Amino acid sequence: MGNEVINNLDSSGADLAPKDDEKGFVQVYKSTDEVPCEVWFAPKDAQIIRPFTQIPPDSSLKNPKFDFINYRWFDLGAETQAQKLSAISDEIKNMQQKLDNGTASKQDIDSINEQLGTLTDLVSAVAGTVDTEEGTKDE
Repeated sequence: MGNEVINNLDSSGADLAPKDDEKGFVQVYKSTDEVPCEVWFAPKDAQIIRPFTQIPPDSSLKNPKFDFINYRWFDLGAETQAQKLSAISDEIKNMQQKLDNGTASKQDIDSINEQLGTLTDLVSAVAGTVDTEEGTKDE
């Protein structure tokens, strides 16, 4: 039985073991396009590699998925993304006004770049979800 990861969930998705059980296992999280977040257990000495991570998702995320490029969880929930897109849109409009007026500072420009990065992440996440749902995702 080597160092493979073991799934310890019942059919309802409830945890059947503590985070660190006495038999030498640690809780890890599997995140793929098909199953964005799933709890698994791995031997303590196992090397944890993609699609697994030991970083737990934030409990405030409604539909978490792990970003293996930036090593962080993000929310796939449509309502959460809509709120973020709206806030980013407002921020970009404010920054555009500052740029047009010539009152933008370096900090404002850095903020625009950060917002655009977040926007790119959100659009990429939505595009991946839509492609997967339509069955056109290339892997």
